Amino acid sequence: MGFFSSFTRGANKFFKKGTIGKTKIFGKGSVLSKGLGDVSKGIGKAGSVLGSVGKVASSVISNPITQGALGAIAPELLVGGDALTAGLQTGSKALKQGSQLTKQSTYRGNPSQVANNILERASGVANTASGTTTVGGQSYKMM
Repeated sequence: MGFFSSFTRGANKFFKKGTIGKTKIFGKGSVLSKGLGDVSKGIGKAGSVLGSVGKVASSVISNPITQGALGAIAPELLVGGDALTAGLQTGSKALKQGSQLTKQSTYRGNPSQVANNILERASGVANTASGTTTVGGQSYKMM
């Protein structure tokens, strides 16, 4: 092997179109789609955890023993607990919608249809996150 051939051995790999080494940047199985898939899964799991915490908190707050004890000591804690569980459940719903927003495999159609679908899903997440929640007969605006 000559002195100059050792320098030019991998030069043809450098000029391959649309790849970095053997890693694809765009398309199916690409770095970008795998990254979005991981983000989507993470957001979905966070939404599930938040929903589970909200359900447990709701069952504790709605327990008659808890309501009797807190009602005698500090009734405002019951309203606060209801607001907390409502917020957790709203957050869970928003995170699950965000998971669907970032799930690349659910988008089909031409670029215009995909863009409209993304905008619709994003507005759904925004509406959920900024919607109103009713607790104890009173409506509260979520921020």
